[in-house]
Amino acid sequence: MSSIQSEWSKLEVAQKKLDLQRERFALEQEMFKAEKKKQKRSAKKQQREMLEKLGSITEEASAATDSNSLELGMIKEQLAEAQKSISAVTTEKENIEKERDELKQRLTIQLEEQDLASVHEEQRVKVMEERLGMLERECKQLTAENRDIQESLTAARAAATVEATKGPDDDLERENVRLQRQVLERERQIDDWKLLIPRNKLLLEQKQAQIERLNTQLKEYQQKNEEQASIIQELQLTKQAFVEQREQQQLELEELKEDKEALQTIFDETKDLLDSLDLDDVRTPESEERQERLGQLREARKIMNSTFGEKFGYGAVEMAHILPSDLPGEVMQGKKHVIEWACNIGRSPGVYTGWLDIEGNPDGHGLIRFDDQSIYVGQWLHGQRHGDGVFLTVDGDLYKGGYKSDRFHGRGVYIWPDGQVYLGDYVDGIREGRCIETWPIGSRYEGEYHQDQRNGLGEYIYPDGRRYKGEHKNDKLHGTGIQTASDGTVLYEGTWTMGEFLNG
Repeated sequence: MSSIQSEWSKLEVAQKKLDLQRERFALEQEMFKAEKKKQKRSAKKQQREMLEKLGSITEEASAATDSNSLELGMIKEQLAEAQKSISAVTTEKENIEKERDELKQRLTIQLEEQDLASVHEEQRVKVMEERLGMLERECKQLTAENRDIQESLTAARAAATVEATKGPDDDLERENVRLQRQVLERERQIDDWKLLIPRNKLLLEQKQAQIERLNTQLKEYQQKNEEQASIIQELQLTKQAFVEQREQQQLELEELKEDKEALQTIFDETKDLLDSLDLDDVRTPESEERQERLGQLREARKIMNSTFGEKFGYGAVEMAHILPSDLPGEVMQGKKHVIEWACNIGRSPGVYTGWLDIEGNPDGHGLIRFDDQSIYVGQWLHGQRHGDGVFLTVDGDLYKGGYKSDRFHGRGVYIWPDGQVYLGDYVDGIREGRCIETWPIGSRYEGEYHQDQRNGLGEYIYPDGRRYKGEHKNDKLHGTGIQTASDGTVLYEGTWTMGEFLNG
């Protein structure tokens, strides 16, 4: 009898265990159904988010396409301007060469005429000097003859006085008069020639001075000719630089076209992936693989939109300290444009493409890809990020907005990988001022920030629809405020301390 009771008690215990197992099984089944419903709701939510992100990606793709089209137009305009500049340089070169040939021809003719005139003048001066020497010799001879005649006349007169008885010699007197006239004529000629000698010497000096001036002018023309040759050489180099710049712009144009095609391919693949999602196998390995591929495509799109494509590539970076004058690239208004310059800027080494100032610092628009694969594209000033820019970290954080002295400053938007978004003001790298902040769970805050935290007046909306409007401190409800339900019913109104309601 006792054994039967023992068996019966065992059966009762077994029955209770069986009932408990059935209840647990039913509970697990309900939990499984609830979990499945939850997964379906989550999958639907993820699909909606993906569709929304697809819309944003579509807008970004459209904006990128418009930007590429604008850049294509600008490059075409630059090519046209470069072609006009090349034509102007060619025309100017032809005019300079023509002017140089004409000047050289005129100078040659003038020098030949001056040389011929100088030779004639030298010959005439030489002839005059020879005649002057001959006249001086004749003058000396006539003077000697005159002296002899005077002596003869004196002797003849003395003899005539002694021989008073004799009659006058008319022939002798006539000869004396003739000789005296001849002497006077020779003396007059000598005086005339003496007057001509200073004049001829002055003319000779003037001709020599003129020859020296012509030689100086010839040297000046030769120097000017050398300067014109140098200018022509510079124009040729400028023309060559324009041709090289045009070829570079054509290469960039082709790369932009390739980037546009790659962007369209990424957009199409992203759309196909979203269309292929199945809500019933969200947790399967195939769906996880598609999710991973989708994330890679989104990251590729971010990089594509932020860096004008993968045309700069990845790889190791070697440190370099190079002056901008030593770098190849375009020069404009005292700045130089470089491509893939290995450098160390700010936070870490990287490869920079853009404009540099005279000291070799990024200045103007530029792009840098740091060694940790984070990317910044935007404005620079004296080696620091300054102005509007976009920064993408290797973890997927994205910031787009103002910079000042290498820090976030001004209006900007920051997006975290989990979907959190901050749209508002920054001061010296921290959140400061008015903002709108949202979280992927559905929360939303609109109000004031101070010292990188919610401080001051603002409105916080909970995922279930509740609202708090009032004061905040250090990211918590603190001060006077009111909390209402989703239907507007007042839940709490009064004073809060570090997130806890005190009294109302």
